[in-house]
Amino acid sequence: MIEIIDNFLNFDVFKEMQEIVFSNYFPWHWSKILSDADYKKSASMDSKYNYQLFHILYANHRICSDFYESFIPVLEALGIRSLIRMKFNLNPITSNIIKHGFHCDYVYDGSKTAVLYFNTNDGYTEFEKEKKIVESLENRIVIFDSKLRHTGTTCTNDSKRIVLNLNYF
Repeated sequence: MIEIIDNFLNFDVFKEMQEIVFSNYFPWHWSKILSDADYKKSASMDSKYNYQLFHILYANHRICSDFYESFIPVLEALGIRSLIRMKFNLNPITSNIIKHGFHCDYVYDGSKTAVLYFNTNDGYTEFEKEKKIVESLENRIVIFDSKLRHTGTTCTNDSKRIVLNLNYF
């Protein structure tokens, strides 16, 4: 089941978070989007687009960022019992929408993935089997079983597409 919730967080709380993420002091790091193995399965994307900027808040059973506490309201709103990973992804603008390639974040039985959109743009999340597209709308969240193959995209009408990706029980 894919659940979409608009206006997920209180407006003022969301705006405070958005201000942090869009600030000049929020650090971003470079990485590949897909592993080499997943990339080989995804012939639709030119390898020069297999990158993104990211900021990990939580992974490997530990807090990884000084900004973690600022995003606790997301955890509370989701009612998370156990967090696997929490990270921001930033995809810079491209002249055409680029799909990154279908993948699963984790394959743990019963785990969930949530994607919280931090800005409105023409990028989206697409689900492979379900043939469903969820548009990027600020303060919208999509929640789904972590085993569902999905892909994100770039955007063409904003300088960036920013999402918060959570994996949890």
